Amino acid sequence: MSGMLEPSVPAAASTLRILSTEDVSAPHRRNYWMAHAYRAVEARLAPDVVPKGRLSLCGDPDSGQFVRCESSPVQTSLTSARLRAQLSDEHIAICWIGRGNFNVEDEHGMQTRLHTGDLFMFDCGQPMRGAWSDSDAHYLRLPRRLVRQVLASDPADYAGVVTPLSSDGMAPFLCAQLQKVGEYGANLSARDLSAVLQFTVELSLRLLEAHFGSARNGLAPNEDKLRAAYQYLRAHAHQPDVTVDSLAQALHCSRAQLYRLFENEPLSIMATLKDIRLLRARDALVQSGRSANVAAVAYACGFSDPSVFGKLFRQKFGTTPGEVARAQAMSGRHSSSA
Repeated sequence: MSGMLEPSVPAAASTLRILSTEDVSAPHRRNYWMAHAYRAVEARLAPDVVPKGRLSLCGDPDSGQFVRCESSPVQTSLTSARLRAQLSDEHIAICWIGRGNFNVEDEHGMQTRLHTGDLFMFDCGQPMRGAWSDSDAHYLRLPRRLVRQVLASDPADYAGVVTPLSSDGMAPFLCAQLQKVGEYGANLSARDLSAVLQFTVELSLRLLEAHFGSARNGLAPNEDKLRAAYQYLRAHAHQPDVTVDSLAQALHCSRAQLYRLFENEPLSIMATLKDIRLLRARDALVQSGRSANVAAVAYACGFSDPSVFGKLFRQKFGTTPGEVARAQAMSGRHSSSA
């Protein structure tokens, strides 16, 4: 699982399976732990540390899988390239930290620090870098398709890599449930454990529905976020360093979410920015007339290269910036004569 761990051996739905570094000799523990717990991410352990780890897991990743991970400190990362190379649809994880800290940084450099007792959602389909201290984490892996069905949209439409959930009204109940599955699941019969797991999945989905339902009511996600994107582009068009990444960071969303927002728009993100700049440049040239400095207008409107500006201007308006300025000057002179 991206960012935290993804067990390499699927657990039987009816039993709580245990994998522990104590089951192998010390020289083999590092390879054993990395292979079983962190196969989906790039993970780094301190070179002089013999890892200690224990996984307790049950259920099916395609319908809901419980995992408890007790682990030595580890650093993880997941790049956009690695995500593109993965064929399977990434999961959504609901995690409760029983012990330890988890520091996460998304692709835009935004950091989130999580501590003992925190409950949060982790989107396993977004790039990130993370660092776990010595920890004991209980979480539920949910298939993204199931979460989409419940929310009628993708969680990435509302959230980044990490979404804190501790303040939600149902959070104490889910935290207690995840803790009890980890502590007492091994004592249950196959039938009872399956029922408990199903209840835990339903409780998690209900919490997400309540949380993101409130977010939708407060943010009206797609429409409002699209409107905010256009407002940002208009407000910052004069800055030559505006990029998709800077827009995504300003809106607290991913590049993928931005591209989805603009899928049905007449122009792409960068084409929209170019259009705003060109229209402003034409207005500035018309207002300045013969006194217009074409290069100065280009720089003022966010273009870093006047020659490129000239080519783009001609492509859009069928004339050059200089010709627009001269035509306006001539028009102004004729008006004065009249």
